[in-house]
Amino acid sequence: METLDEKVIMIMNVCPQAEPEVVYAMLAEAQGNVEAVLSFLVDSAPAAPPPPPPKLEPIDETVLELAQRATVPEKPSNGKKYTLDDFNYKFNKDGKMVNAISNDDFFFINQIHYEALGDAVTDHIMDEVLEKQMGMKRIELRPECPIFKSKNADDCATLLVIVQGCGQIRPGQWSRKQVMNNGFAAGGHMPYITAAQELGFGVIVLNPNQNKVDTANRQEYRFKKDFLVQGLRKIDAPNQPNMELIKGCETGRDHVLTAWDEVISKTAAQSIVFAAHSAGGDATVNLIRARLAEVKLRCKAFAFLDSLHEVPRGATQEMTEFFKKTSCAWMGNNAPLGTPLGFDHPDCCMSISPGSTDHDAIPNIVRELVFQFFMEKL
Repeated sequence: METLDEKVIMIMNVCPQAEPEVVYAMLAEAQGNVEAVLSFLVDSAPAAPPPPPPKLEPIDETVLELAQRATVPEKPSNGKKYTLDDFNYKFNKDGKMVNAISNDDFFFINQIHYEALGDAVTDHIMDEVLEKQMGMKRIELRPECPIFKSKNADDCATLLVIVQGCGQIRPGQWSRKQVMNNGFAAGGHMPYITAAQELGFGVIVLNPNQNKVDTANRQEYRFKKDFLVQGLRKIDAPNQPNMELIKGCETGRDHVLTAWDEVISKTAAQSIVFAAHSAGGDATVNLIRARLAEVKLRCKAFAFLDSLHEVPRGATQEMTEFFKKTSCAWMGNNAPLGTPLGFDHPDCCMSISPGSTDHDAIPNIVRELVFQFFMEKL
């Protein structure tokens, strides 16, 4: 528990215009309630003067601090859910997420802020990047479970299917951490989509982690003015009565099977290739097992990117041979990029070094090798 002096220091950090003697007296009257004192001081503070016009000078620490504080919104500007603009972040022309005020890199405040900002990043990528910038079409595989496909996905000769790993990542991301810290080139699907389109491939991006729908609307986050002292407060939507599994997408495996049956298999593509990361590899191997006859006719290559992709016990010889013939894995290893690592066991596919053990970064590190592999198999 903070001492009286520590509480005064915390309040002064937020309200430097207050006199220390007054803060001591207010804390005594409020029986040590920091939040009550802060609420009064913030609400009664005079309006700040308008900011000076921007100067072409190096950004000092004061401006950086203000810019970091500005990334914590009090409420959604649209009254519904937070957008990237609410956090004063943007993606620059290089696909890097930067502070819209200072152009500084992403600044971590705490986990709750990170999660809320991550949700806004996810919405921005799906709505602004995939749909508007890259021209992909949003398809509701199920209500609240969209997937994305390129304009030529239905009638292309070769189709790339992207399957990301588990967790909070959604279409457009291999890794939310990489996207937020290092940009699309490090953690996004965009380099794969662009490379595929340059080759004339169609593209479908799956969404294997959207397994539940919140019937009481989206999780809500409330940001309090005393965030510098108390931290961000999170209000969770009730979980038990309001969260329902999405039929046909209850798990990542179910989602990939449903997407195959209802979307992928309906395309005209004669050749289909997969890029699967992390748990996406498990869902893809399950697809091979469950739809082997269909998959053998059209799927030419499977790229497993530091993924879970073991052939299941009891697999038929037909599946094992097809898997080894069409698959290649890039598993975390510090040997030079492209070094053949051989087979982990007789039923597994060839493994090649990505030159890194950074699980989240591997997909984009090996992208060029992956497309070379695809072209060899087509």
